[in-house]
Formats: sequence, structure tokens, C-alpha cells
Amino acid sequence: VGVLDHWANERPDHAAIISSRRSTDRTMTYGELRESSSRLAGSLMSKGIRPGDRVAILSTLSIDLYVALIGVLWCGAVPVLVDPGVGLRRARACFGKAQIRAIVGSRLLTGVARLIPELRSHPVVLIGSRSRSADIVEVPTEAPALLTFTSGSTGTPSAVVRSHGLLTAQNAALQGILHQTPEQRWLCTLPVFVLAHLAEGATAILG
Repeated sequence: VGVLDHWANERPDHAAIISSRRSTDRTMTYGELRESSSRLAGSLMSKGIRPGDRVAILSTLSIDLYVALIGVLWCGAVPVLVDPGVGLRRARACFGKAQIRAIVGSRLLTGVARLIPELRSHPVVLIGSRSRSADIVEVPTEAPALLTFTSGSTGTPSAVVRSHGLLTAQNAALQGILHQTPEQRWLCTLPVFVLAHLAEGATAILG
């Protein structure tokens, strides 16, 4: 999150993410990404979300997904991602294990979440919230940064927790291979690579 803030200061009008889908292009600059993410963080904090709390993100692969992901990290909370392909039964098991404290997503998907008992009672923050922006909440490098789940194809899905330190080391390792610069544009085929591109001030393209 700190590196995003750096690039938003250095190159606020530089394209962070470009989405090109269904003949519609959308671009979000580093300055816009910081503002949207910090406002979402402010909304979460106003609902009582604190560092270490786990927040379910319900979004398709889009610019909004990264606004949500960064916004949750911005306030020191832990994004929880569950692949919808696992099916309802396994998704419920994942959300139950994760001990969710809030939900972030689109109006449509958060509405559907109200049908899932494990998510029904939690506060909801819509992506694009216009709450007051929040300052970055600093957390230790060993603190959890991301919670995902295995597919559960051979049984119950297992939780996979990545720390802030691990994500930082992962981005550094990728940079050692890719040698990214802010002038470059990268077509992303894996969602995790978007974070690596943003860490180096490059432009990520979602096809």
C-alpha cells in the first residue's frame, strides 16, 4: 500500500490499471486509485473495522477488485478472496472458517451475499464509497495481508494466509525477473501480477 501512495505522489496522472472489456475501455490513474482506495478504507473504519479484521471481497476481475483489495489493506484489515467456482457449499465453508467481519463489493454481489448465512449479518461497504479518506494504517511485516482458499477439490478448502512481508518479497522476486519500469504496460493473465505491476509504477492491463 505504501508503494501505491508513493507512485500516486510521483505520478498521479499515470495510468495504474486499464480495463478493456466488452468494447468498453476504462482507465484508473494512480491518483484516482489512491483516492478511491483510501475512501473505501474510511468507510470500513467508520463501520468499526480494525487492523487484522477479515473482510470478504465480492467482485469480478476488474478495476473495482483492486480498489477493494487495496482499500481493505489500506486500513490494515485482511482481504478474503473465495473463488466462486468452488460452489455454494464450499464457499459457505470458506466464509465460515474465515470469520468475516465485513463485506466489500458491488451492489449486485453484496445483495446476493445476503442469501448466504455466513455473510448475512455483516456490515457492507460498496465499492465506490464516497466516505472521507483515511490515512494508511501501518501493520507489522509479519501481519496477515491476504487470505485465500484452495479449491477443495480433494476435500474441504484449506485457508492460505500470506503476510505483508511475503507479498513484499514476492513482488521483489518478480521485479528481479521482469525488470519493470513505470513506462511499461503489462497485459495481466494472472490477477496477482497486477499487484506486482502497481508496486513498480507500471500500467496493468486487464483484458
